[in-house]
Amino acid sequence: QLFLRLADYGRASVEVFFVVSGFLVGGITLKKWESGRQSFAEYFASRFSRIYTVFVPALIIGGLLDYVGWTHFNGAEMYTNSAQYHTNSMDLTIFNQLGLGIFFGNLLMLGNNWVPILGSNGPLWSLVYEWWYYCAFICLLGMAFRKDAGTRALCAAGLAVIVGLMPLHWLLWMLIWLLGVAAFKYCESGLWKPHAALGLGLFLAAMAYSRMSTHAEAPDSMLVLFVKDFAIGAGYVLLLGGMYGCERRLIPFKAAHRWMAEFSFSLYVVHFPMLVIMAAGMKDVYGIGFATLPQWGYFFAMVAWIYAYAFVFSLVSERRTPRVRAWLLQRFTRL
Repeated sequence: QLFLRLADYGRASVEVFFVVSGFLVGGITLKKWESGRQSFAEYFASRFSRIYTVFVPALIIGGLLDYVGWTHFNGAEMYTNSAQYHTNSMDLTIFNQLGLGIFFGNLLMLGNNWVPILGSNGPLWSLVYEWWYYCAFICLLGMAFRKDAGTRALCAAGLAVIVGLMPLHWLLWMLIWLLGVAAFKYCESGLWKPHAALGLGLFLAAMAYSRMSTHAEAPDSMLVLFVKDFAIGAGYVLLLGGMYGCERRLIPFKAAHRWMAEFSFSLYVVHFPMLVIMAAGMKDVYGIGFATLPQWGYFFAMVAWIYAYAFVFSLVSERRTPRVRAWLLQRFTRL
């Protein structure tokens, strides 16, 4: 039970990801625009290549895995009646979320709002939000830093369209992404920063409170959920402030962390369809129940396989990002 409790921080991890994204993408981009060192073409070439080089093959492979699972490993009804397992990440009917229309809707980043997320790959909801955060942010930068009235008006119109089309949930959670942008300015400033240990303690306290105060029997309202998620983001900002510029090595195995970070995006967008088909296959072939406590051997074997699968996937997708970026930059610059 302790293991399952500690493993149940998926949502909180997404909030940390939003802050990190705002910090790295938003904060660094803002710094470049303030110094006049980046154009619209460079920004969109970077964002398109970073997202779509991985996103497109992940959609295709994830959809194919779900189709194979539905046609060959559906004895436990994971693809046609997954709601029976009362799992937050599978409160849907996977079979109903397969189809070319849904695929192309996801390709246009319309998933989770106008069309369902494709198949079982529910984690992609955060990537959709991330994409539109990028679009809204470049509109804000254009309004703030471009001198010509036409460009500023076009950026304002683009921002109005995005805000008008996206749901309230998206608007609220963008504040957590912008918190990451503010964190970058905060870390670069001379303002007081907490000690790394204090920052870590405040961050862990926010994480623990969010988890312990959440009950499946009485789900939080959207506003309460946002406050909890924002508190996690704020706690992580304090942790970043305490660690930023620290000359001591705080985390061991630096090389291993760097290597794993190189395919972490691939891991995020491809892991869930593989996890589902593995669980379905274990039930159909070996009779290992889905809704049982994990046996450590099976658990670590599944984790190792998913990491290996994501790494190989990254070699033909994520590793090609610089090449795709250079190709796009040539064409966007001409436009």
